[in-house]
Amino acid sequence: MFRWNGWWIGLSLGAFGVCQTLAQSFLPGPAVKWLGERGAVLAGIAGACVALVMMAFAKQGWVVFAIMPVVALAGLGTPALQSLATRLVDESRQGQFQGVLASVMSLASIIGPLMFSSIYFVVREQWPGAIWLSALVVNAIAVPLVLSLQFGATTDSARGLR
Repeated sequence: MFRWNGWWIGLSLGAFGVCQTLAQSFLPGPAVKWLGERGAVLAGIAGACVALVMMAFAKQGWVVFAIMPVVALAGLGTPALQSLATRLVDESRQGQFQGVLASVMSLASIIGPLMFSSIYFVVREQWPGAIWLSALVVNAIAVPLVLSLQFGATTDSARGLR
């Protein structure tokens, strides 16, 4: 797409890592205080979606570096989502719940690259940027799921997995 060599690819991945580290280190706490947990999750999804649209239509490589702070905003939703989800589970089932989360992440780490590389194979000749919009669809699916979760005051009956 940008005809980058190994140096540019490495530089972009390194810069992405730095942005993600800084965002995940300093933004989740203030974001949760300002927006609440659900708002922080939705802000993370929104940041990801904006960045994915920008990537889909990027015509020059410098745009990737320019939008990295926006991409990093996606990371502020994960800690808030984990906090919300953890509060919905009874204390006696936290270990089981954390195991399920780790399993889902492992499956996503296997399925995601297979799925997205297959999509990229199909769209790369016509429009390589379309792969970013396919990732946007996955994020968009999460929005109604987050909105449908009930995150009121936790009670023993609301927190248990029954």
